[in-house]
This record gives sequence, C-alpha cells and structure tokens, in this order.
Amino acid sequence: MSALLAVSRLAAISLISLVLLFDAKAEQNEGNSRVELVGPGVISTDRNETFPAEDPIDGSMWFSVDDRSFGAQIIMHAKNAASGWATPEVASFSGEYGDRAPRFSPDATSLFFTSNRPREEGGSRGDMNIWRVERNGESWSNPILLDAPINSDASEIHTSITLDAIWFTSNRAGGRGRSDLYRFGKDGILTHLE
Repeated sequence: MSALLAVSRLAAISLISLVLLFDAKAEQNEGNSRVELVGPGVISTDRNETFPAEDPIDGSMWFSVDDRSFGAQIIMHAKNAASGWATPEVASFSGEYGDRAPRFSPDATSLFFTSNRPREEGGSRGDMNIWRVERNGESWSNPILLDAPINSDASEIHTSITLDAIWFTSNRAGGRGRSDLYRFGKDGILTHLE
C-alpha cells in the first residue's frame, strides 16, 4: 500500500470518527451542539493558547501557552471539576524551555511533546525535538529525548501517537518540502510519507 493511500485511509477514518463523535454528542445534548470557548478567562485568556489535549485518565486539559514568542511556549494543565476549570498550572517538566504540543499515548502512560531544550544536561538550547515523560501516579518523570531515527539533526515537531506508530513532522534532509510527515512504526521502520 502506498504511503499516500495509507494517509488517505487514515484521514478518512479520522473524519468518519469525528462525524460519529459529533453525531453522538449532538444526540446526547438533544440536538444542541455548538462550538464553545473552553474556560473563558481561565483556559482561554488574552495569551496564545494552542495544541489542546485531554488527559484520558482524569479529563484535565493540557495545552501550550506563549506570552512572548512561539519558540518560548510552556505546557500547562488544568483540572476539570463539576464547578468548572481549575486555574492552569505549569507542567512539572516545563517552563524553562520552549515546550509545546502535548500528546498522550493511547494508554495514557506517556505524554509526548516538542521542545528546544538541550539534548544533554548543561548544553544550550537546540532545534526542536520530540520528548516523552512517563506517568508515575500523579507525577511525571524527567523528560526523555526520543532516539534516532525519530529525532535527527533537523527539527522534529508535532506528534500524533497511535497504537502502532508515532507520526510527526520533520524538516530533515531527504524530505520533499520545508516540513514533511513521517511515521515510525512498532516494526522499527521509519516511513517518509510521499
């Protein structure tokens, strides 16, 4: 199966899933479906909030915020209670470097994100790479840099984690444009989507 066909099938499945999800939500709300601003004044503020991800375990909202520049984002999270959204807090592993785009693994035991943090302790900020933290009960591990072939000497950003692969964007050598899509499967094969 060609990579283009695989992406087309993935897009079609995603679209069908979205339609079914929205149809189910509309039925639950007796046809009263609408787009709502998330947590006005708490989650959605005068800052730039991006890349939302809901924690499958506790329903908290994880997202990126930047006050200064896109390269200086931090990852925040806020609990969702019956009384509404709690005040967002900086994730325990974020705040010093440009961290963004949190994404949960399907089993919610890991959180993947993009960061310009140094690859080695004491090093200087670098290009963007994909990192992971592991859930330890209510806390998270220290960030772990994903190995090659996922990370390279170029920038890797914006993951999507499925049961059988990690999908991401990279501007590595051998690509077709400024940024290209890649898939790294459980089979250990890195695929450039053409």
